[in-house]
Amino acid sequence: MKEEFKNDTPVPYEVVDKVVKEMKLASVGKASIREIKRLIDLLEEASKIKFVRMEMGVP
Repeated sequence: MKEEFKNDTPVPYEVVDKVVKEMKLASVGKASIREIKRLIDLLEEASKIKFVRMEMGVP
């Protein structure tokens, strides 16, 4: 990933990278809905940043 984008994210890049590697996701873009939900749960826990949940189309 380009360095300029690593510093312009709501959740620190290092946190996201660590969680994705721990989950052993080959590609976030190809992850299932359940994998994305788990990823967000883990990112919220690691970063203490809350995400807007839209699983059912309603926040």
